[in-house]
Amino acid sequence: MLFAFAAMGVACVFAAEGAFPRVWTSTGGCRTAEEFEQMAADCVAHGVQVVASRNGDTDFLAAQLAICRKYGLKMFFGIPDPSKTDNDARKSGLYELAVMSGGCYRGLAIDRNLFAFTPGRHEIIVEPPVYSRDQAYAKHPHYYMLGDGHYFGGYVPTGEAEVIVPERLFDGRQHLRILPAKVEWAPPDAKPENDSAAHLADATEIKERRLVKLSFDLTGLEGGRLDKVGLAVYWAMDDKSPDWKPDRTCYSVFSRHTRQRMRWRVRAALDRWRKANGGTFPADVVIAVRLGDEIFNATSFLNGPAVSFPLWDYSASARDAFAKATPEGVTYPRTWGASEVYGPGACAQFLYLFHKACADYLKVAVDDFHAAVPTLQTFRNTTRGGVWSYGNDHDGTGQEVLAEVLDFLHLDPYPVHEGGYNGGCIPFDMAYMSGLARRYNKRLVPWLQAHRFPSGKLVHPTPDDLRRIYEQHLRFAPDGIMWLGYNAQRENSTFPNGNKASWEAAKVIHADFAKRPEPVRKRPDMAVVRPYSARALVCECGDGTRHPEDAILCEFVRIWSRELSREYDIFEVPPFEPEAARAKRAAELARYRHVVSCVDWPGATNVAAGCADKVFTKNDFAKKREELRQLANSLVSQVEKGRK
Repeated sequence: MLFAFAAMGVACVFAAEGAFPRVWTSTGGCRTAEEFEQMAADCVAHGVQVVASRNGDTDFLAAQLAICRKYGLKMFFGIPDPSKTDNDARKSGLYELAVMSGGCYRGLAIDRNLFAFTPGRHEIIVEPPVYSRDQAYAKHPHYYMLGDGHYFGGYVPTGEAEVIVPERLFDGRQHLRILPAKVEWAPPDAKPENDSAAHLADATEIKERRLVKLSFDLTGLEGGRLDKVGLAVYWAMDDKSPDWKPDRTCYSVFSRHTRQRMRWRVRAALDRWRKANGGTFPADVVIAVRLGDEIFNATSFLNGPAVSFPLWDYSASARDAFAKATPEGVTYPRTWGASEVYGPGACAQFLYLFHKACADYLKVAVDDFHAAVPTLQTFRNTTRGGVWSYGNDHDGTGQEVLAEVLDFLHLDPYPVHEGGYNGGCIPFDMAYMSGLARRYNKRLVPWLQAHRFPSGKLVHPTPDDLRRIYEQHLRFAPDGIMWLGYNAQRENSTFPNGNKASWEAAKVIHADFAKRPEPVRKRPDMAVVRPYSARALVCECGDGTRHPEDAILCEFVRIWSRELSREYDIFEVPPFEPEAARAKRAAELARYRHVVSCVDWPGATNVAAGCADKVFTKNDFAKKREELRQLANSLVSQVEKGRK
């Protein structure tokens, strides 16, 4: 048993000098040096080796350094993500807003549905992009704080809108007429067709909403496919509003202005620490930096047909990047899942370039920090939970391109909810990430739950919960564990006062983890090929899941990792991959006993064979799941026979 030594009372077992620290925690509530020292002493007594620095002036930072040296602690600090909010950029006028495509027409999200129109002139009413089917401000105060309720909060039309009419469906080439549409605020008495918020009509948010009127002319287009018309309305943060919302997707990650702001943030952080340390960076204490948090761009709950993804990023810099990286004659997709209009290559390229831009944006900070302090470790919480979430895909999260850039991999599968312990989230997320850590020779430091989050229905973990969390993570050979987190002043923090018994249980966990040998990750028997050509097409529409291939692959991986407790390595394959890169990937894949994918791939089992271009309902997935379970069990049997 892991916890047979529970009564040992071990205070702190540090790793050997120079070894990677094993136990980390985020920290909060410390406003003075005295409070910071109380926290430091308590953390050391419980086996914590790395704590988060608290923001403050030079004297406060200097005091933190002195305290950490006194107690033998290390620190990490964070820099805010300038793509989310940067008031200095607003004041200077040197910025480029991120732009999304979304909205709701006839009760359906326009970014993932096509519509039928007749020839002639049209005026239609479009609702703002829907964030959640039922989260009106009055019902969920937390989301009111963020500015999101039923609709995405704080976004206004850019003044640009388009109507996309296929002259013919995609046949290896696009055949599109892209027409400008006039976009203006609708009159106060305007009513949308099939109002997405009819069930929330009494909510203040809905009473005060502003609808959009779209005007366009389809005269003379009788020969086109007017049964498959796309609508695109572009939105950006209302940066002139006094109700500016922090942390709400403001600036384009493609933009040179945003990347320059990132460089300034890096320089300012380095200068602060040098000043606090008497002129040199305190590399003996400060060992890591967190580059922002979770989502790059606001996404949605995808809990109804009216909810937009939305599609990011349609800024001028993003469109220019697409044009430069994509074969001539291919325009970017305005409607998700519409491969019959745009072709699969355009959709895959759009999603991959967005993911790559987010990773390159972080790399600006990584490179600058490394140039100044080569030992400094960079990380970011790379998803808000759910490595296979399509909502997270559309906020800019591409796990493999991020794994290439960051020094260690970090994410937060939090399992302790008011409805009970979710035993599947850690195995599902961590199997994905541990494979990337092995492939890229990166450290793995997951964020473990030590907090409650009322609006997310997370509750304080008990000692038994903590032990289960720890044991589940051990399977994936983490290099360290990080708690969220420690704050003596906040009731939402489990440590030290939210659940004192859990804080004592954590002490035992830390002692056990500190004694374990350095983790070794062996190459698993299975490789999973996940191409963007399928990933970018899967789309929840009113009638089910269109292009379900990637979603079927997800179901197979869920069975493999959760039900069968097997490991795998993921390969996120970009579109238009150069031949040399493809050959290198093929050589790497040849080392695995089994390879699976959701497309026809050399040497791989196609788990979605025969499902291309179909629409899957819940019943279809239930039937397919049984086939996948049989396949997974068969592959496990082959592995075991091979080992004998």
